[in-house]
Amino acid sequence: MKPVQDADAELEIPTLARFATKNKYAGYIGEASRPGALFMFRTWRDLDNRKQAYLTILTWLESSPPEVSLQNPYFFCESGEMTWRDLSATIGEALHEAGKIHEPEPKSIPSEQYVDLFGKFTPDVVGCNARHKAERVRLLGWEPKHIDVKKSFVEEELPVLLKERTFKASNLALA
Repeated sequence: MKPVQDADAELEIPTLARFATKNKYAGYIGEASRPGALFMFRTWRDLDNRKQAYLTILTWLESSPPEVSLQNPYFFCESGEMTWRDLSATIGEALHEAGKIHEPEPKSIPSEQYVDLFGKFTPDVVGCNARHKAERVRLLGWEPKHIDVKKSFVEEELPVLLKERTFKASNLALA
């Protein structure tokens, strides 16, 4: 597994963690109770999952005639589902344990604080969900090997984030 060099290896989780560190609470947008596919959380472990899925698809493409492979050229990848609130709870628990926030329980983020996330794009980036299933690639034999978002955050991303000295909002907030 590749070590994390930069916590921006993915976008959503580090930004929510930085927000929590700056504002002293873990947060989520709106109700955050609808599940979304875990594909959106791009950790190094998830990149390993996608790499294996792509290799599975490419192997299938090499052995399939064009009339079969071009019938439906779309594949989805996911490694389970999680709500934004549950993700924020994971961030809250880890940062509380690290002594960076006072309470582990997440709460809804008011729109006035979106500037610390993705600005006007905040509801679209960390407030909506994308549900899809990896049914077709699973039929080809692929299965995600890494599905523990909490473990990935605590072991890979949190150590990098804890070394940061200053808060930085996402570059999307500046757009």
